[in-house]
Amino acid sequence: NLERTGWVSHRCCFWMGTSYPEYTIKSASGKIYRLDVTHTLMTQTFNGNAITAIAQENTLSHTPHSESITSPELTIDLLPQMNDTVLLPGSVIFEWNGETYYDRDGSLYKNLSTETNAGVQVGKIDYSGGKATLVSYPSGLLKTATVHAAVTVGPGFQIDAVAFRTPGAPVRQGSLQLTAVRVDNGDIITADGGYASSANLVNARAMGVSDVAFHKKRGLQVEDMTKSQYV
Repeated sequence: NLERTGWVSHRCCFWMGTSYPEYTIKSASGKIYRLDVTHTLMTQTFNGNAITAIAQENTLSHTPHSESITSPELTIDLLPQMNDTVLLPGSVIFEWNGETYYDRDGSLYKNLSTETNAGVQVGKIDYSGGKATLVSYPSGLLKTATVHAAVTVGPGFQIDAVAFRTPGAPVRQGSLQLTAVRVDNGDIITADGGYASSANLVNARAMGVSDVAFHKKRGLQVEDMTKSQYV
């Protein structure tokens, strides 16, 4: 732009907020003569007949929104300093976050009634791993669990086979009953003096019994019931 004859104007712009300064350097014969500044309002041009503006009132209020999230399972190591140990079923009592928990047949209960001995099932327990898993527990800060009772069994203390004699013979059908607890998951295995049959043999194998020999074989071979004649 020629402001006047013999004078040259150089312009540079800077955007600042809603307006920007415009600087004009006027010089003659390569020498700076004067620096002028002018503040110009920043505008924007739209092609059209109308502009629709959408805004939110400053008095608009928002309704609170809540969402429930299912808590994940919580695992507590009851024997953090012990390895190769097994918890004895029915012997575990521990307290955590203001609640007392008891084990029964692989499950965890709280709020046991002194009158009915009933409680609320809230989780499960791994006897072989020494870990308690809670699916329902109180909210709040996590605290250290306090174990009040827990009987442990050392490694190798497992019954692999049982041999015994009855006081009298013959044994009346249904009068003999055996009860055992599996070491790996605490399941209770119950067997009675029923007739020897293929169905009873299948049921025993399903409960985890690897070898069982019936006195009256009822068409079963010894090798079908046990690994060898010497078991």
